[in-house]
Order: sequence, then structure tokens, then C-alpha cells
Amino acid sequence: MVLGQDILGLGHHRLSVTWLTLIGFWPTLAYMPTNISTFGFWLWVDNREQFVPFEDYPVFREATLAQILNFQRVGPDQFHWLGLDADLELDALEYPAAYPLQFKP
Repeated sequence: MVLGQDILGLGHHRLSVTWLTLIGFWPTLAYMPTNISTFGFWLWVDNREQFVPFEDYPVFREATLAQILNFQRVGPDQFHWLGLDADLELDALEYPAAYPLQFKP
């Protein structure tokens, strides 16, 4: 599979763990998006995967692949997407009921 390839014509993009291992990136990355679908994306963080749903985080819905990949860790459980001016805390993904306030465009 090719990075960024359209899968099933649905606009999905898949970053294969096998592919990343083969090119030597997987063992060195502590965090990265691993799959992007029409419903959201999966974020690999410290040996676990979290789902970021577009329904709860609409800022990512129209983002390009490059924009989703352009982020940095700003704290142990905090991330910032530079081109989108978006922030995300892992705690909000793990315990969404504790974070009822959501961005509404």
C-alpha cells in the first residue's frame, strides 16, 4: 500500500505499522497518527492508540494529511497542531465525559 493511497474510494489514508517498521521509523516514534478515515484518526502515543473522532473535534475534519501530520507534543499528555492552531489532551480522549465542553464552529 502507498502512503496516502485512497482506500476503497472513501478518502481513507493509512499509515501502515509494517510499512513504518520497514523504513525504520516505527521504533523511534513515541507518537504519530496511524490511520485517517472519514470518521476521525487514530493517534499512537506511548505504545497505545487513541481515536480522535471528527464529530468531537471538527477542526480536523477538513484538515489535509499534511496538517494532521504537522503536530508536536507540548506536554506529557498534550499535543498542538501547528497549522490548525488546535490543542488536544489525551485525558479528553480517554475520559470524554469529564470534558463536556466542545468546540462548535
